[in-house]
Amino acid sequence: ADTDEVVTVTVPLEFVFACSESIAGKPHGRAQDEDAAFSLLLEELSSGKLLQTKRATRNTFIVTEYDLNRKFLQYWCLVNVRQRGCLFINVHHPGGTGLAQDYATKIQRIILSITNLVNQRLLLESLHRTKIASNLLVPESFDGKRQTEFEFESDQSRKNIEEGRFSCSLMFSTKFPLNHRCKMNQTIMSLESSVLHQFATNRKGVFCYKDENGNVFYMVLRASKEDRIDDIELQVFGVESPGKSIFQLCRLLHKKVMTLGVENLSAVLAKNPYFSLLPGDVAFLRSYKSNSDKALEEVVGGKESNETCEYYFPVHVNDPLMMLFCFFQNICGSTFFHRLHEAVDVSSRSGNNEGHVPSSSLSSPFKGYDDGLVRYSSKFFSLFYNNTSTHLNPQFQSVSTLTSKGRSFSSQTGQGLALVNFSLLDSEGSPVEYVRLAPELSRAEHSFDLSLEDLTLHSVKYAQQKSHYRLKIEVINTTLDISYVLKWIQLSLTQSLLSWSIERHLENARKGIMAPTNRRLELSSNSSSLREKWAKALENACPGILLFHSILDFGATLPHPAICKVQSTTLLRGCIARVAIELLERAILGPIFGDGRKYLAVSAHNVAIFRSTELEKPHQVKLSKGKQDGEAHVTDVCGKSIADQKSLDVEYNI
Repeated sequence: ADTDEVVTVTVPLEFVFACSESIAGKPHGRAQDEDAAFSLLLEELSSGKLLQTKRATRNTFIVTEYDLNRKFLQYWCLVNVRQRGCLFINVHHPGGTGLAQDYATKIQRIILSITNLVNQRLLLESLHRTKIASNLLVPESFDGKRQTEFEFESDQSRKNIEEGRFSCSLMFSTKFPLNHRCKMNQTIMSLESSVLHQFATNRKGVFCYKDENGNVFYMVLRASKEDRIDDIELQVFGVESPGKSIFQLCRLLHKKVMTLGVENLSAVLAKNPYFSLLPGDVAFLRSYKSNSDKALEEVVGGKESNETCEYYFPVHVNDPLMMLFCFFQNICGSTFFHRLHEAVDVSSRSGNNEGHVPSSSLSSPFKGYDDGLVRYSSKFFSLFYNNTSTHLNPQFQSVSTLTSKGRSFSSQTGQGLALVNFSLLDSEGSPVEYVRLAPELSRAEHSFDLSLEDLTLHSVKYAQQKSHYRLKIEVINTTLDISYVLKWIQLSLTQSLLSWSIERHLENARKGIMAPTNRRLELSSNSSSLREKWAKALENACPGILLFHSILDFGATLPHPAICKVQSTTLLRGCIARVAIELLERAILGPIFGDGRKYLAVSAHNVAIFRSTELEKPHQVKLSKGKQDGEAHVTDVCGKSIADQKSLDVEYNI
């Protein structure tokens, strides 16, 4: 083409380097910085994102804008990049120089946008490398809004540039709902100091990261409110759309926001375990799992999942409601489990604005007494677990039931809350609406000859024998390791079943409806057949004592908060009676009657004592203590004195 028909426009190249934060008509800085800037410029021209080009030589590009049929170029345009300071645009248009000038101006603006993009990339790379934010990229008064598009002035050699001239556009944003018990500023600070701390820069509240595609972004957390709902908004700024790693970061932020809600609610309940939770609190806990799964876009599973399990009550348990009362008192006495108190929104029912009142003032635990039948209320047996121990309420229970195993579980569950619901089902798995409270005792064979298998609850999945009742346990978890919560509940259920069985066993004995059984006493390997005969004789004299012995042994191995086993191998023959009296005073009569009535008369306390030796079968005796010398005295039921001979093995069963 004739040179008179070619329009040439010269575009001075200006690049910003973080070390200078200024622009000049000619690039300046270290040679490697200049080379990097030109490489980015050539890369952007080759990419065709803003301008469709084909590369002719290393520094020359042909603009490829075709006609509608994409058969011919609308005009000829060559873009030539000079290494030292400028870029030339040469345009020829068949329609004349006027149209050529228009297209040259259009391409010039695109080139200026490309150089602006290059400067943004340079500043972003510098931010990621040094963690120092340039005022040209992130103004000190950064408010999360993009600066308005700038226009290049004719004076390209000016030194001072307004702050934020090369700020980036908002490429991604998302919101995280804030729990009403969390404060906005404290939550943002917690997120910044935990999840985002590794991305921190010298600018407060501004964080920088590079995604898997090599693109650099800076981001901020902002308070947001829409329809009276508080949210925390994550804003991500850059020159490209972020990769999939941004969603991983969002999941971590969302999970942390939810965890902070649990921690704040846990702190409230730690101060007052009788606090009535608002409907929003309960809804938050119940939906924690589903919201967590939604945040993570996958099923969490494992230790933080919810759990539902069912157990058969043993066949001999004909009063499941009383056993649940034992369980309720036992597990709440650990100071980690508490009854769930829910506030009821009465304004929504009555149309007034009185707000929320505690549920305990609106309903009673049981309803509908009818001929000994009680309507079962699963809401009354709803608990919550809080990993922060609280003080016991002496009006409810003055003695802690926390055992060494329970203390171990509390250290392994982690921090958080869990809701626990208990549903009573029949043998087929249908909900039980009415249950008989404290039914009359009957002479049933299985009530007197239990095995250790009858002292534990068995999972419905693996049970070999059905019973009249099932117990369904639903644990709604937040951030706890649920496996240890379930182990603790199972332990407490076994402890409570043991307590109920002991009480029922003693009641049978008091009413005289116990019968001797063929139970074998668990003896050591070196025990003689004579002692086995003694055990049978003892069972005949005191029906049920062997079963009682087995129950207590089993309880001591659980452990059980009310059962303690003390063993000693250093007792000398001849002092067994004195040791028996001391145990009776300190371990039995003392805790029951207090220190003021240590030992009055054994017979007054309905305590039966059986004595056996190598030569005598078990027979009932009386123990007394000398008023002056404090020595133990043994007499038979007729008042005849008996002396423990040092040559004989003597055994006392109290």
